[in-house]
Amino acid sequence: MARPREVRSRLPADVSSFVGRRRESAEVRRLLEEGRLVTLTGPGGVGKTRLGLLVAARMAGAEPDGVHLVELGGLGDERLLGDSVAQALGLADRSARSPVEVLSEYLAGRRLLLVLDGCEHVSGACAALVGSLLRAAPGLRVLATSREPLQVSGEALVAVPPAAPDDAVELFEQRARAVLPDFRITAENRDAVERLCDRLDRIPLAIELAAVRLRVLSVTQILDRLGDRFRLLARPTRTDGRHATLLATVEWSAQNCSRQERALWARASVFVASFDLDAARYVCAGGEVPADDVPDLLAGLVDKSVLGVRQDGRVARYVWLDTLRDYGARLLADRRGESAPLRQRHRDWYLAVARSVAPGAGKPPDRETMRALDPANLRTALEHCFAEPGEARTGLELAGALVYIWVNGALLREGRYWLERALAADPDPSPERARALWGCAWMAIEQGDLAAAGELLSRARALATELADDSALAWAVSLAGYAALFAGDLHRARSLLEDGLVRQRALGHPVAALATMSGLAQTTSYLGDPVSLAISAEALAVADRHRWPLARSTALRNQGLELLRQGDVLRATEALREVLRLFRRLGRRLGVATCLGTLAWAASAAGDHERAARLSGAADAANRRVGATVPEPHRERARRHAALARAALGDAAFAAALRSGEAMAEDDAVRYALAEGEVSPPAGGSPLSAREEQVVALVTRGLTDRQIAAELVISPRTAQAHVARILAKLELSNRAQIAAWRIRQAAGRNTG
Repeated sequence: MARPREVRSRLPADVSSFVGRRRESAEVRRLLEEGRLVTLTGPGGVGKTRLGLLVAARMAGAEPDGVHLVELGGLGDERLLGDSVAQALGLADRSARSPVEVLSEYLAGRRLLLVLDGCEHVSGACAALVGSLLRAAPGLRVLATSREPLQVSGEALVAVPPAAPDDAVELFEQRARAVLPDFRITAENRDAVERLCDRLDRIPLAIELAAVRLRVLSVTQILDRLGDRFRLLARPTRTDGRHATLLATVEWSAQNCSRQERALWARASVFVASFDLDAARYVCAGGEVPADDVPDLLAGLVDKSVLGVRQDGRVARYVWLDTLRDYGARLLADRRGESAPLRQRHRDWYLAVARSVAPGAGKPPDRETMRALDPANLRTALEHCFAEPGEARTGLELAGALVYIWVNGALLREGRYWLERALAADPDPSPERARALWGCAWMAIEQGDLAAAGELLSRARALATELADDSALAWAVSLAGYAALFAGDLHRARSLLEDGLVRQRALGHPVAALATMSGLAQTTSYLGDPVSLAISAEALAVADRHRWPLARSTALRNQGLELLRQGDVLRATEALREVLRLFRRLGRRLGVATCLGTLAWAASAAGDHERAARLSGAADAANRRVGATVPEPHRERARRHAALARAALGDAAFAAALRSGEAMAEDDAVRYALAEGEVSPPAGGSPLSAREEQVVALVTRGLTDRQIAAELVISPRTAQAHVARILAKLELSNRAQIAAWRIRQAAGRNTG
């Protein structure tokens, strides 16, 4: 039985390592059960995030649609808050709708817990978004962490206290054993540990930083060395004693770093959220931090709990806590003359990575490059371009170089935001502007905003012609054809796509040529031209030669579409099932949705109308989940196959099967499509295939080849070929004998 929906909880893997917080956890859970919004407040380092994650982990099993964490520490522009929440929920929405509308629709019928971590720097935007979502989604609960309340109606506030005395001691012991495995709390050291934790105001982050020093100091020595620093910082002018305590602990940790480690701590603070070794070497090395020393210095900062580390594919990524990154920024501000060049190098690093996958670079982005271009640092690099005088052109280049990232990463709304901002910041004619214009148009097409796309492409073509920019002109022509395909103007689409393909081939741009071939293969198939198969075969060969899995899956999908149109249901289904497996492995949810719909057509063509209706429902739901906009000819073909299934099943049975498919979780729908997607010959010893059995039934009803073609959505020539094969297999000479054979077969089944 299919699950009603897919549950994808999104929490860090280490949520089981918490110490204490039982009373606070129970109180927060109680408040969430009685209300729908709880905000955990308190100073940095007190444990708001850890408590929130503890509550979330314990509630995961009680929320039918899961628990989802949105980390906001690296978000610099509150206008991108909605997109960040959508990405955390796994929504790859490709429409032009506002994030609030998308989120409201998605959450309206669901029950889940949303954890918003680190709201203080975007508290106004968080308040507005949370208020809207709580009104739209009665099953939504929100747990926020912030240094200040959100001030939303119905908000329950929990001021997170320091750790309880016993919990503080247990936390110190746990973290101490991570650096000194034989460490234990004993009668001899307990009093010193308790006094140390009290001196640290039992702030969890301060305790963890202090525990690291057990590598070289005893508990008593740590306690002695903290005394002077705390007396210095805890002056009466300070209004937040706990903040002073934490600051003292962090400063003390910095004092216990080597000179080079402190320099790297400061320099690495230009990275938001996380970064990898290559980025750190490029941006941070120089002077007192030689490039060859960076790996060991990073390891030292990890050992001292300044940085965390996590594996991301084949690459280790270094992760900041906001408090420690903020302190690094303080250190950097004190290093005269370093900040501006470092921020410039940070921008240059992400620009260089973006250039490696820019249109015309010769290869699409792979997974490792996609990971390196993480959104938080990209946003910081782009903001730098628009904040610094004279950098707008570079911002335009960076935003345009990321076109593939925006499109393939389903970041269409954010991509358009940055491109439109870049176009406004640098209005002068340039190749960078031409690329930004057609890149923005591509995203508008994918969102179904064809009017905006047409205006952008007109400007792109005019500018490309003025600049004699052949690459921009080729893209503008190809994308104009793509827009015509979406609008259903197939003859215009074919003309433009053929023109664009000639231009792309002449320029030697294989990625661009593949994108254009995909549009042309679809267009010719919708026009009923079998040349579509040859175009897909060429695209498949290019994709295989370059080992580009996404391009391969797209070419196979187009091949399956044309095979289905030609009536070769078995080969079409095999191809589409392979594509579905590829899209699932690549995490391409739009491709999965398209394959589910096309496999529904295959089931309809094979006469399995209940299955066709169920897959149609699953495809509709999958398309809604990703906000997909599909070409008008695709919608028209889907309507025709749905009409066939409805006519065969009747309104009530068709509607029931459709609802059943819509209720499937995406994974269940994929498994259903793969497990039962094959078209097998019918039981009973018939020599005919399932498609040929369909043709026999239509011949028995007295339909001509042309009428059979219209009924099965195939060409008259294909229908004629089916009839010829049936006559040969059954050793018959005319259509009347086919009808008689069918009647005898039916009578035999009934008497059997």
